[in-house]
Amino acid sequence: HVTPNVKLLSLAFLLIFFSFDGIQQYVTTYFDEAGVRQVGFTSLLIIYIAFALVNPVAAVVVSKVGAKRSMLGAVSFYALYCFSLLSASAPLIYAASVLLGVAGAVLWTAQNSYLIRASDSAVYGVNAGFFSTLFAIGAASGVFLFGVLLPTLGYKTGFFLFALMPLLALVPFSRIQDIRAGAAPNKWREMKRALVSITALRIAAIWFAFNFIQGLMLGVIPLAIKQTIGVWAIGVLGGVFYIMPMLFAYVFGKFSDLRGRRGMITLMYALSIAGVGLMFGARIPAFLVAAILLFAFNFG
Repeated sequence: HVTPNVKLLSLAFLLIFFSFDGIQQYVTTYFDEAGVRQVGFTSLLIIYIAFALVNPVAAVVVSKVGAKRSMLGAVSFYALYCFSLLSASAPLIYAASVLLGVAGAVLWTAQNSYLIRASDSAVYGVNAGFFSTLFAIGAASGVFLFGVLLPTLGYKTGFFLFALMPLLALVPFSRIQDIRAGAAPNKWREMKRALVSITALRIAAIWFAFNFIQGLMLGVIPLAIKQTIGVWAIGVLGGVFYIMPMLFAYVFGKFSDLRGRRGMITLMYALSIAGVGLMFGARIPAFLVAAILLFAFNFG
């Protein structure tokens, strides 16, 4: 069921997020140890605010230039952000964060669009599950490997080496077929229709709530792990966020093709609420680990 185009797409994202998630997991602790904790939090906040604000425009960009070209153009900004962390300049890091947020909006809009076009409607869940599995393998490997290498290499050398990895994704991106949708009569008018669509707003609200909670925890959990258990555990417990999708994403995707999406969405909300509740007791190792396991399972 999984086509060569979906396999290449998934491989490219594996390479990008091997690098970015491996580094992202340590951004807040890196700046915390440097005595400028706010730089790490502010950088992540800027990335996701820019990502959110640019998404509507990203849809127009992708429809104009095509999903393949959009993804090819966005890759270099992931490497740029990782390299910017090597500097001591907060303004430079913040500027790179803005660019990454914009590029991320284009990359993920193009990915969503391309995955649908490259898939048969009967196996949307299967292909989404396959993509999520490879994405998680890359991200988990990056988090684990960075954690293993950190005591030997240090933050800056690790950031430099990992910053090179997104550029390798240019190879599989260049080999995917350039699949495009039919031309819309007026792209801006279509975007306006989407923005006022009740169905689109309902779906967007689901993802806003989910990503708000997960994004909030992204900055908090590494520090909580460091304070409650120790910095050595960040790589181990952070990697769980990607092991769970590796184990369950394909299964849940296939199940959703057969049973529908509503039950999955309900479960997603329940796990998010339970995880946030447990984080109030994050000073207790058992509560923190249980919260992490719930959030990680939710990724699947």
